[in-house]
Amino acid sequence: MKRTIYIFSDGELKRKENTIYFETEEGKKYIPVENISEIF
Repeated sequence: MKRTIYIFSDGELKRKENTIYFETEEGKKYIPVENISEIF
């Protein structure tokens, strides 16, 4: 099931192979590309 991701924090979206990660000062949050339908 694909999910919609909403980002409300400052940071950078980056891609590493088939994974997108959101990098902030606090750390990284990894999100597999196969599970995402939209990012806002």
